Amino acid sequence: MAAPITPDPSFVPTPDPAADARAQAWMDSLPVPAAAKRVEDSPSSSFSMISTAWLCQPTIVKEAYWVVDGTSLPETTRWMSQHPAPGLFSSLYGPISDDQTSPGAMTSFGLTPQENDPFQGIFVVIAQTEHGSAIHAQAGTYPESAVCPTPEPGTTFGGLGQG
Repeated sequence: MAAPITPDPSFVPTPDPAADARAQAWMDSLPVPAAAKRVEDSPSSSFSMISTAWLCQPTIVKEAYWVVDGTSLPETTRWMSQHPAPGLFSSLYGPISDDQTSPGAMTSFGLTPQENDPFQGIFVVIAQTEHGSAIHAQAGTYPESAVCPTPEPGTTFGGLGQG
């Protein structure tokens, strides 16, 4: 088993406008359902229960939230996975059960520039709410100065959001 990935507290990243612009461009190009309304603060306490570990240090992360009133978690998840941001692939696999409609139910998946890229892309979490669903998206990319881990021989990392 690989050692846990811990950031080096002495590492001072070099500002990287290209990485910052890439993360912002991914966030800006993320399609959301027509009924989605962007909100400033987290619309679901469930979002605090799930996150992704960005493997490269540092990783530049941009995040956004939306509420989708009248649309269930399964409906929103299907729509989001079928409409990834341009140039990104969805890591969602398997069917989404229609019974995931209890408030607090969640699902997550990655949208990555290469299939199952463990290092960068958009990590999407969708939660069922009392009035529909909510979306939390985190677009992460690393600058040229980042340090990325190498998997142990004979192993690979899972895709973004897959562990």
